Amino acid sequence: MALKYILILFIFACMLGCNNVKHNAKPIAFESNGNLLDGIWVKPSSRISRSTTLIFIHGDGAMDAKSKGFFTPIFNTLADNGISSFSWHKPGISSSAGNWLAQSMVDRAQEVRDAIKLIKQQNKNEKIGVIGFSQAGWVIPYLYDEPLLGFAIMVSPAVNWRQQSQYLTWQRLVREGLIEPEDEQALNTIEVLEQQVYALIKGDFETYQHHPIHQHPFKGEPISDPQRFVFVQKNIDEDATANLAKFGKPILALFGDSDLNVDVEHSQQVYSELAKSGVNITTHEFANATHQLLKADEYLMLTSIQWYAKFSLESKDAFAPNFLNILIDWVKKNN
Repeated sequence: MALKYILILFIFACMLGCNNVKHNAKPIAFESNGNLLDGIWVKPSSRISRSTTLIFIHGDGAMDAKSKGFFTPIFNTLADNGISSFSWHKPGISSSAGNWLAQSMVDRAQEVRDAIKLIKQQNKNEKIGVIGFSQAGWVIPYLYDEPLLGFAIMVSPAVNWRQQSQYLTWQRLVREGLIEPEDEQALNTIEVLEQQVYALIKGDFETYQHHPIHQHPFKGEPISDPQRFVFVQKNIDEDATANLAKFGKPILALFGDSDLNVDVEHSQQVYSELAKSGVNITTHEFANATHQLLKADEYLMLTSIQWYAKFSLESKDAFAPNFLNILIDWVKKNN
C-alpha cells in the first residue's frame, strides 16, 4: 500500500513539472458569450521585431488553459522560437465562468473571435493564428470570415460528427474482438444503429436513455449525463466541409497514422478534395503517431495514470519526431 501512495505522489510531482511554463506567462481575462474567461498568454522571454500569437483551441472535455499539462511543452517550444501562445480555461473550468457543455461550435468560435479582439487591442500589429485539436476541427472552420486571423493549424480533425461516431464504434468493436476490421455486414449494422441513435438524440433524454437499442451487443453505454446529452444534441449535425470550402487563409492539417479517435483516411480525403478546389490546405501525416501526435508504440496502450506519468517525464520528447519542428517552421513561414 505504501508503494502505491509513493507512486501517486511521484506522478503528481511529475504532473506539476509538466505544468511548468518556462517563459513569461501573463494571466488574461476576456468576456465571451456572457462568460468571463480566464487563461494565460505565454510570451517569449526575449523581444522580437514582429510577434506572432498562436491561439489554442481545445478538443473535447473539461480542459483548463494548459489542457492538463499537454499544451505546456508546446507553449515552451513555441516561446523558444519567438512565438506566443494564448489559451483559456473552458467555461466552468477553474476560474472561467459558464458551462462548456452548454456550448455549440459556433459559441466556441465566438470565443476565439473575442480572444483575437483582446490580442489586437493590446498589440494591433500582432500576427494571429489558431491551433485546434480534435473537436476544434469543427470550431476553426466557423472562422472562415474572421478578417484578423492569419492562418489555422488543425491537429487530428474530424470532418463529420456522425461519421466520426460510427468510426469510434467500429474501432471499439474491433479492439474488443466483436467484429473483424473488414466485416461489411457489421459496418452496415453500425450505420443503421447510428441512424436510430441519431433520431433518439434528436428527441428527449429520458426516451433516449431507456430505449432498448442500448441492449444491442454493438452498443456501448448510453450517455448518462443530461448536460452531455444536450451538448451532443446541439452539435451532432456538425460537418466542417462547407465552411472549410470558404476558408480564405492558409490551413495546415496534421494527422497521426495510429489515430484511434478520428478516421484519418476520411479526413484527408475530404481535405484533399478541398485543396483541389482551391482551398489553401496543406496536410501532413506522421508515422507511428497517436491522436495527440505522440509516439504510438510508446503511448497508445497506456492507462491514464501511466500516460500522464510518462508524458510528464518526457515532455516535448513524447511527440512524434518532427511534429514540433514542422509546426514551428510552418508558423514562421506564414508569419
